[in-house]
Amino acid sequence: MPYLFEALLFIGFVGAFFAWRELHPGMEPARRFLILAAVFVMFSLLGAAWYGFGRRGETYIPAHMENGVLVPAQSGR
Repeated sequence: MPYLFEALLFIGFVGAFFAWRELHPGMEPARRFLILAAVFVMFSLLGAAWYGFGRRGETYIPAHMENGVLVPAQSGR
């Protein structure tokens, strides 16, 4: 679910930018648009940080071979 939220934030920012460029070619962006863009970027960075730091103490063990048997990847402590 966090991936969907982050993807929607990114698509919202990019979509708003392209919509503005299509509707107002050659003009500088309005101040409120720049503030909205900064808010989108801030939420994206906060979401990435939350995802990255939210799993403290967990260790990822990749898939590996033990005695000729493939052991699936594990996420544990």
